[in-house]
Amino acid sequence: MEEQKSKEVKMNPENGQQKLTYDQLKEVADKLWNDNRYLRQELQKATEFANTINRLDYLFKVVEFANNEGKYNFSSEFTAKCYDEIEKVLVLPEQEPENNEN
Repeated sequence: MEEQKSKEVKMNPENGQQKLTYDQLKEVADKLWNDNRYLRQELQKATEFANTINRLDYLFKVVEFANNEGKYNFSSEFTAKCYDEIEKVLVLPEQEPENNEN
């Protein structure tokens, strides 16, 4: 994986740097808060995606075992629900064409 470059905000008045004003500090804090919110949303999306992939793995296993008629005897109703859920996840929703009329 790539290393992410971190941003560093120096607030020490060392080496001839000025202290940040209240408005500058508030601006930095607001930006950090927004960045944090955005990253939390992205993490939530990634978590939901991973959970969907894991669920699909289990659904496919159920279907595989149901078709092999081995030691796992799933009801036909349950396997039908698994088929339906797989289909719902894998089929992309139809998008309506955009009208470019002004």
